[in-house]
Amino acid sequence: FIPRGAMVSLPDRISDKDLHWRFAQTWNVSQNESLFSYGVGMMSWKSYSHPFHQPTYPDELNYTTRQHLLCGSDIFCLYDLYQTESEEFAVSTITIDQTTRLGTFVLNHNPPVIRGNASFMVTISQPSPY
Repeated sequence: FIPRGAMVSLPDRISDKDLHWRFAQTWNVSQNESLFSYGVGMMSWKSYSHPFHQPTYPDELNYTTRQHLLCGSDIFCLYDLYQTESEEFAVSTITIDQTTRLGTFVLNHNPPVIRGNASFMVTISQPSPY
């Protein structure tokens, strides 16, 4: 990770808090730098800019035995259970994580086979016949 404007990267081992303040926060943009535009009456850049927000850092949390019994060592489940206190939400996190890992495994071991023309000729701003 290289902080915005820095010439050197951060150390390989860094706490979540240090990562947040020494890396992530350096990439905050000002209202003038933002590429987003907001319509009249909509939320603005200020609606999303909270430079002094203090997040909960997962590596600073002390999980209970009950949380470990439900989540095991799944850090996403533990964090969600800690934040929401909802066992249903935490279990859904495990399910989504396992489904994603399975899908990744399947795709890595069974790449798609694409059949068709070796090349296509298209013209910019014109409908494609393909």
